[in-house]
Amino acid sequence: MRVITSNMFHGADNPEIETGIEVLRNENALPKVDKNIVTITSPEDTSRDNMKYYEDIVNHLKEIYQVYLDDETKQKEILIGGDHSIALASVAHSLEQHHNLGVIWVDAHADINTHEITNSGNVHGMPVAALIGLGDKGLVDFTPRTKYLLPENIIYIGLRDVEPEEQAVLDDLEIKHYTADDVRTLGIEQVMNDSISYLKDKKVSNLHISYDIDSADPSIAPGVTTNVPDGLTLQETQHIFRELHESFNVVAIDVVEFNPVTDIDNTTVEFFKTLMPDVLR
Repeated sequence: MRVITSNMFHGADNPEIETGIEVLRNENALPKVDKNIVTITSPEDTSRDNMKYYEDIVNHLKEIYQVYLDDETKQKEILIGGDHSIALASVAHSLEQHHNLGVIWVDAHADINTHEITNSGNVHGMPVAALIGLGDKGLVDFTPRTKYLLPENIIYIGLRDVEPEEQAVLDDLEIKHYTADDVRTLGIEQVMNDSISYLKDKKVSNLHISYDIDSADPSIAPGVTTNVPDGLTLQETQHIFRELHESFNVVAIDVVEFNPVTDIDNTTVEFFKTLMPDVLR
């Protein structure tokens, strides 16, 4: 598997994220990195239409996307970041390369805002909307695209901090989603069995996993941008990756939103290390 890293922080409007990759490297938590992409901040304000750092983010997405295109080996790729805006580049590439792509989005947040409904202007809350084709045209088509994510081909697992405007989009598009409460009520085994059956019924065989560390409970992963109580356990998270690798051709993976400033006694670094064998299996 080819490993790409990004220190993108503009999407979260939080420069604390910038050193995350360096910390993981120094702690020997990263697998061998093939390409490290460093974000560059423009000297002027590049915000636009209620989207902070718009031009900076779009330029960084283009660079990530080009790195994917330049890989002639066609290996599976894992993108480690960095805020969740970078998944717009990785999933867009997977969509172009694979027929009827499925996406599992493991996150405390829905990330399905647009510039019209966002309460923060933070682009890391917009990648799913843009992948579907909703929102600002320049963000949606940051690179020429021919395929967009089908709402019926994405499943969320671990939601627990969804804005009302986002919930309305989930409901309108009938997007399948499991909250962290659903996981506790149903059990992770049933959630995964139902999710796998659902995607297979949609004839999905190729899968992209986009994993936000804030889906985990803060007791085991406090080092994230936006902590939300009552998240997934390590065992539940491991089960998710194991079942998905067993059931689909996992074509690419994202692991995002590590914030070393909010970590406590390297707890999140150790969580990351423990989880990586199941992520990369």
